[in-house]
Amino acid sequence: MDDRGKTRTALAPVDASLERPGSRPAPTPQRITLILADPGPMFRLGLRVLLREYDEFEIQEAGDLATLLALAGRARAPATALIDLDLPPAGGAAAVTSVRDSVTAPVVWCSGSRLTPDVVYELVRCGAVGILRKEIAPSGIVRTLRAAANGEAPLPRDLVAGLLTRIHSLNAPRATRPPIATLSSREREVLALVAEGHSNKTIARKLYISEFTAKRHVQNVLNKLALHRRQDAASRFREEVKAGLTATLPFEPEQS
Repeated sequence: MDDRGKTRTALAPVDASLERPGSRPAPTPQRITLILADPGPMFRLGLRVLLREYDEFEIQEAGDLATLLALAGRARAPATALIDLDLPPAGGAAAVTSVRDSVTAPVVWCSGSRLTPDVVYELVRCGAVGILRKEIAPSGIVRTLRAAANGEAPLPRDLVAGLLTRIHSLNAPRATRPPIATLSSREREVLALVAEGHSNKTIARKLYISEFTAKRHVQNVLNKLALHRRQDAASRFREEVKAGLTATLPFEPEQS
């Protein structure tokens, strides 16, 4: 029979999920909670602009440690926090220590010139899962944040090399590392406050001494321990406390 002249009915497209019995649509990827913890509003705004094209990130902001802790406490996995090294009031290392037991994976970022092996070691020891230079390309920021939220430990290769060197140096003979016991009682008090992240001004107020005297004590501590930076002295204090070589100092302030 001739089919010419007959109207043909167009077939509707078949839903791919119905082609096979039991097949299901692909699940929607879970969004990543990202806390931008930086004291600089312009940095936070810049990151928001950079990341707004990535729908996978649910962005929140914190300008200080208290806000970071509140947001991290409410976050659900996967979650990560990009923490500035100078986040107030006590810095990035203290912030990392505070959030490391939450579901939020802490990543620290700062200017690359500040990432010495000692700084990297201290951040990793405190619980940082990743470290970023602020000079990094935008694509690198996104890759690092994704990796941290997925349980990886994104560290630049050159920082890993320096970190290993720093760890190996911990095995140096004790004789080459002057113990904290060589410090005077006042110097140990000052060192304990330095380890808590206090400035010379705050140390002076707590110990009822002048800021000049506090600064002199800090310099004496560094000289006696053969160190160059406050962060190194703080790290040494925490190491010896952890090893049981030095007791913490819940002292009563003395009149000077």
